[in-house]
Amino acid sequence: MNAAPAEPVSHRDEGAAEISDDANAARRNSMLSGFGLVSGLTLVSRVLGLVRDAAMAAAFGNGPLLDAFTIAFRIPNLARRLFGEGALAAVFIPRFVSTRESHGTEDAWKLGTAVLLKTGLFLGGVVVAFEFLLVGAILSGWLGPKSELLLTLTAVLLPYLWLICLSAQVAAILQASDRFFWPAALPVVLNVVWVAALAIVGAVALSKEAAITTIAAVISVTGVLQLGLLIRPLHRIGFRLDFDSTPVRSALAAIRTSLVPTLLGLSITQLNTLADGLIAWGLTPSIDDPNATSLVAAGGAAALYFGQRLYQFPLGVFAVAIGTVLYPQISKHATDRNFAAMRSDLTRGMRLVLLVTLPASVGLIVLAEPITALLFERGEFGQRDVLQTSRVVAAYAIAVWAYALLLIAQRGFYATGNERAPLRVGLVAVFLNLILNAGLVIPLGETGLALATAVTAIMQFLLLASIPGTPLRGVFDRSFVAFIARIAVATVVMAVACRIVVVTAGFQSGGNAEGFVAVAIPMLTAIVAYAGVLGVIARRDVLALLTSTRRPRG
Repeated sequence: MNAAPAEPVSHRDEGAAEISDDANAARRNSMLSGFGLVSGLTLVSRVLGLVRDAAMAAAFGNGPLLDAFTIAFRIPNLARRLFGEGALAAVFIPRFVSTRESHGTEDAWKLGTAVLLKTGLFLGGVVVAFEFLLVGAILSGWLGPKSELLLTLTAVLLPYLWLICLSAQVAAILQASDRFFWPAALPVVLNVVWVAALAIVGAVALSKEAAITTIAAVISVTGVLQLGLLIRPLHRIGFRLDFDSTPVRSALAAIRTSLVPTLLGLSITQLNTLADGLIAWGLTPSIDDPNATSLVAAGGAAALYFGQRLYQFPLGVFAVAIGTVLYPQISKHATDRNFAAMRSDLTRGMRLVLLVTLPASVGLIVLAEPITALLFERGEFGQRDVLQTSRVVAAYAIAVWAYALLLIAQRGFYATGNERAPLRVGLVAVFLNLILNAGLVIPLGETGLALATAVTAIMQFLLLASIPGTPLRGVFDRSFVAFIARIAVATVVMAVACRIVVVTAGFQSGGNAEGFVAVAIPMLTAIVAYAGVLGVIARRDVLALLTSTRRPRG
């Protein structure tokens, strides 16, 4: 069942959509509670992810091996974001909620079963077909060492694509049922196993090629564990496999109709970052001659991967967590035609992510080099690699706030069944990114690729927000602009204070105790300055955002 569009809302509809203060308070408290759980687990996962990335950098360095691995790992990771927690979840959750509200849980289970079955069969067939192609190409003997390594690692990691996408689909059922713990815990499980595998592999006398292939195999096996951990919580909410899809044919048809435009609309940033890595890998020197002249230096693809991991840290902890908790709620509001409540939640979500991601953008730019050095400068990862990666981090960081707002805004469109607007804007973004990539990679190398993606993300959000008569109507009012202005002022003061400490203190960055101080002192200064200015010029805004139960006007 397609959710009703949000554009035509009369004053009478608005009046019918009013909710009591008590209900509004309960809804917001539930949102904050769910956000706290998801954000906390995401924070643990991201910290462990940085530990794992630091260990990978120390073990393999910024070079051809890590270039190939990061490209191969992007493929299942991209599939998870698109078919699992991304497009399929964005299409599935509103239909699941609508089916449950209109026809009961039994039909909701039928819909969940049908989507799981179709997803598993489709992606299973894709994985098997590509495994045959990859193995055939590897055995042909036509490939050079660089391509053979990439295809070998891709073949080893492909089973993880199937497993993690099924896990993400099960997680969507749990999230739609307001169960967030285990879906948010899955990345923690992967990172714990990954770090343990690195420790074991490091203690065994393996060649670097064998070691990195072993890590890829461990990741695929971990997918079985992640899927298994979701079975019990799925059983506890009452889910039962029911293969009779007849009562939910209309919902399945709506999912099929919406999936392709949603898939394309949500995949833009992920495809752009994948394109960054592939272009960088294609333009780097071969394994046989890593010092050869090229547009992108050896390690460029790995630098892009690490840069994305760093800018995605605040994005995952705050924006993705808020979007995960917010989406089932705004989907229910759309089903109930309660557009006032939906806009209220969208406004609240956007303000929350902006409160964190705008200073995070600027902070990452100012501290890009000391943070990169602290996390990665050890073992095979040297100072040249730090400089290469930190430039990429700073370029991506320009748009952290835009990635975050885009994530929330897109969910407003998808909750109301409007997939075409994000698709049209996304296609413009792809075209713009290709032009910027071509123009910036020549003078700036891998940094130009990162900068192109960042500028594209900013333009994509601005274009989406400028569309009239959409679910975002009324969100960007005068009070929202005033809120942005106050956050911007606090961020500028924070950046100046942080930069003064960096320049005057003279700390030596690196992966040691002094490097920790070189990050910790400026970061603490930035936090104090930001919080202090907010306390003076935006205290009431922030307190209302975090504690108020009164619906903002929109």
